Amino acid sequence: TIVDAYPASSASVISKTDIEETPQEIFINGDRLVLLTTGTSELTESDRVQAPDTAAKMAMISRYPYYRSAPVTHAVFYDISDRKDPKLLKDYTIDGDYVTARMIGSTVYLLSRESVYPYNDRIIVPTVRENTKVIIAPDVYYFDNPERQYDFTTITSFDAGNGATKDAKTYLVGSGNIVYVSPDAMYVSYQKYHNIYPVRGMVEPAMGVAQGSGVSSGAAAPLSVSSIVEDFNTMSEADKQTAIVELKSGEQEAINRKEIDQSTTVIHKIGINNGAITYIAKGEVPGYLKNQFAMDEYGGNLRVATTSSVYTTRGQYEYNNVFVLDSAMKMIGSLTHIAEQEQIYSTRFIADRLYMVTFKRIDPFFVIDLSTPTSPKILGKLKIPGYSDYLHPYDKNLIIGLGKETGTNDWGGVSTQGLKLALFDVSDVEHPRLVGKVEIGDAGSDSAALSDHKAFLFDK
Repeated sequence: TIVDAYPASSASVISKTDIEETPQEIFINGDRLVLLTTGTSELTESDRVQAPDTAAKMAMISRYPYYRSAPVTHAVFYDISDRKDPKLLKDYTIDGDYVTARMIGSTVYLLSRESVYPYNDRIIVPTVRENTKVIIAPDVYYFDNPERQYDFTTITSFDAGNGATKDAKTYLVGSGNIVYVSPDAMYVSYQKYHNIYPVRGMVEPAMGVAQGSGVSSGAAAPLSVSSIVEDFNTMSEADKQTAIVELKSGEQEAINRKEIDQSTTVIHKIGINNGAITYIAKGEVPGYLKNQFAMDEYGGNLRVATTSSVYTTRGQYEYNNVFVLDSAMKMIGSLTHIAEQEQIYSTRFIADRLYMVTFKRIDPFFVIDLSTPTSPKILGKLKIPGYSDYLHPYDKNLIIGLGKETGTNDWGGVSTQGLKLALFDVSDVEHPRLVGKVEIGDAGSDSAALSDHKAFLFDK
């Protein structure tokens, strides 16, 4: 629907165009409109490209043995020079679910994702089609690092002016959908859990056959503990109990550290330049990302905010981190164990600062200095009730926070209340302060802007 929205007092509908699929994104470039939608398509061997030589290799990573339809993304281009009568220019079908898209200048970059399935004992690889004709069968790139599950991640670029395709590449990577896009690169991320136990179960028996039965015993070399036992036996009962408590606590901390170390986020950096798509490098950081605002490129480096978390018999153990990766995706700086037993609710990188909100019972608002990439540091913080799900700059000294107010319930726990719009003054970075807030509605109030920043319009 195209609406003449100004002046608001005389707003009117100019034209309507029916679409069959589910709309996901829309871009306007002058007199051109790009509409991205999702739907499904029946699989046939004639309209998909097969990779017969890969069937045996890929069978072990396929998650389902058979399916008859597949998700597709449509990129539809319209001429809207006559707003009353839009004209269809191009209609492309790209295999896979819609993940995200950006328009940089007059180039649209679309990222879609499709699970790896065998079809009639063959792997079906993604294509780009116009109507039913395959116009691009993207090269598929893989990486020598095994994943627990795989997706075909396809990046396709288009000219928004004439609707022509520019490039398309497919990457065989882990499953994830948090993507950050800078003017020069796409950063595609997914969480990875390194479970060593299945690997030990396969490797140790194999090594035992080849090298004898000393593998397991070698991995657990004998340790003389007689002196430790002797010292323990000479302790008083009170000291023994204290030692046992400390031992159990130390054991749990070691388990927590080990479990947290196993959970990381993999980030692939893919260069984009006037439609050309080129793979650059891969990096890895501990923890998981909240959303796309947890990543930011500045001065050639990628800054990343994560939460590290593990569930134990004593409850959840978590903390937050900030990492800096260079242009080759090598880690050059870190700040870890921020706000222990809390998790990130929102982040916003602005120039050489990071504004971050964590939450469990109250809302710590952090100001973090990134002017020295190799040595991030906390400049100041503010603790107030409630939390912010989205942060938006008002100017260089004021930050808007949109989230929820919170209170204490009858059982001493935390209860969420109405929507909260807060304004933070960061002119004194060591002492950020709340200069105003507005609460909207009561418990149960909601807004799409809490999870979709495009629902937040800022007009200064």
